[in-house]
Amino acid sequence: MAEEYWLRPGDVFTVEFDDSDRVEQMIGDADFDVSWHDSGIVVWTASGQDVAVRDQTGSKLEQGHQRPGED
Repeated sequence: MAEEYWLRPGDVFTVEFDDSDRVEQMIGDADFDVSWHDSGIVVWTASGQDVAVRDQTGSKLEQGHQRPGED
């Protein structure tokens, strides 16, 4: 299931996951892939990984954080 988090320029985030339950079939042994483009950044996690996304204070962000039209 995909989750989305909307961040503004200058926002800092951390993606963390539990490495003890690591997925065996990883593409290129990467835990996640990061892509930058004109509209933002996309972080794709390995299939089956449960992740927590945190802001610069360490607070866990909720799915849809700062989605345009909802703040």
